[in-house]
Amino acid sequence: HPNRIRLESPSYSLYISGLETGDTGTWYCRVDGRNKPISAYHLKVTDLPKEEDVPSTPGKPLVMSFSSRTVKLSWAPPLNTHSSQIQEYVIRVRNGEDTDWTDSEPVATDSNSTVYSVMGLKPFNVYSFRVSAFNGVGQSRESEESYYMITLREVPSGKP
Repeated sequence: HPNRIRLESPSYSLYISGLETGDTGTWYCRVDGRNKPISAYHLKVTDLPKEEDVPSTPGKPLVMSFSSRTVKLSWAPPLNTHSSQIQEYVIRVRNGEDTDWTDSEPVATDSNSTVYSVMGLKPFNVYSFRVSAFNGVGQSRESEESYYMITLREVPSGKP
């Protein structure tokens, strides 16, 4: 492969252009004309990230516990992260059964944990949730929506 592989002096840097999957392996360099390789370097050839390298869809969120203003959710992580660790999840919070998901509020978890408490909800309201995952490439598709749930009532804070 003289057209693709060259050694430059005086730095003796090894350059490989037009990388192919077959270039993956252990590369040996001889120093000072010795018969045995002194150093071994492993070269892994990978493609640049593609749109399809985003995580697969997380599992449907399940309500673990709730109060009048908070819901604790849990979900299964994506089955495939495409070798890029999950950085965080975003939860879509939909208030009501007839509202559109485009009107829902996104809540970033700032964590790769698959358990999160959504706070600031309204008492005695119907909610449902969806989850998406972010890795170094981008965002997954949103999960199936959770079952509907109703937050607890609250004692009025004052006279009617």
